[in-house]
Amino acid sequence: MRLSPVLFLLMTLMKTILAFIVSAACFTSLFAQENIGNSSELVSGDVMVQAGDPGNNPYLRKDYEFWGTPVKLGSVDHVYKIGKYEVTIKDWQTFLTATASQADINGVIDVYGLYNDEMLNWIQPWDECSQDGKYIRAYSIKNKTTLPITHVNLYGVLYYINWKEHGSPILDAGADVGAILEHGAYEILKDGTIVPNEKSRFYLPTQDEWIKAAYYTSNKLGGWYSLYPTQYDTAPGNDNGDVMNQANYDNRSYLSSPLSGLTPVDCFSESKSYYGCYDMGGNVNEWTYSFDGPDKFIVRGGSYESQYNYSGSNDLMISAVPKSYDPTTESATIGFRIAEHNCPVKSLLTSTG
Repeated sequence: MRLSPVLFLLMTLMKTILAFIVSAACFTSLFAQENIGNSSELVSGDVMVQAGDPGNNPYLRKDYEFWGTPVKLGSVDHVYKIGKYEVTIKDWQTFLTATASQADINGVIDVYGLYNDEMLNWIQPWDECSQDGKYIRAYSIKNKTTLPITHVNLYGVLYYINWKEHGSPILDAGADVGAILEHGAYEILKDGTIVPNEKSRFYLPTQDEWIKAAYYTSNKLGGWYSLYPTQYDTAPGNDNGDVMNQANYDNRSYLSSPLSGLTPVDCFSESKSYYGCYDMGGNVNEWTYSFDGPDKFIVRGGSYESQYNYSGSNDLMISAVPKSYDPTTESATIGFRIAEHNCPVKSLLTSTG
């Protein structure tokens, strides 16, 4: 049967509209996959959640019973705030631009080595000449801004926190960078000695504060610890950011960046700790301000390289034996999140710039 011209045009128009709808749906799906974890909320290491329930019971590391008294972990006698997210590449690029982009009083750019060449996949530095003949360095982000920053040693972390303590100033050419980076939340002496300032607002969480924020539940709920920082006692999956009990570990999630094993810090949107922290298991290990012996600091949480082994355990678990590193260590699998005193004493520091 031959269709009338009008009917033929209507059918053609409907097919075109249908094709457009399908194409738009496919495009939306691909876009959503490319931007897994992105949300309208600011995704930054500056976003804080509160860990309450002061005086909570500790977790007992039972594997130590063979050698003596079990180690008590996770008990904290005060209310504090901790980063909802790991500090991101964007956060670090902002820090670099503010403190390491212009020559200091001695004419040296980035005298504290805050930029590591291993960051090149994400942050692109280049030099250009300013009008007064001095060189300045620009730092532009090449790729995903919400991946966690890595290749930062403990001193770099503390320099970042000192900068935050001073109000995140933008330093001018010729500024005394050391006055900002070496003093504040931590006094960092020339011999590498670190002296914490108990009256600071910002700081690096201790292992106990980190463990509580990751694994503890409210005293009102019985005050128990989950084995994983996703509020579960069973191992997370690693293939879907929008369902519960997922993490970036075990030979890298397929959601991770093709240039590394990293995922955006808000990727696993349904896998938060009780207090609301993301990525405290997998993605990257995180520095804590807790010693392991005289010259090493503990990292917690495991990374994208953490494996689920035959014994049924892995680095993401609260029961995992923590790793520790020299404070000068810079690794593709170590990042950090910051903490904040809940009712900080008014800082005596003055903001520069």
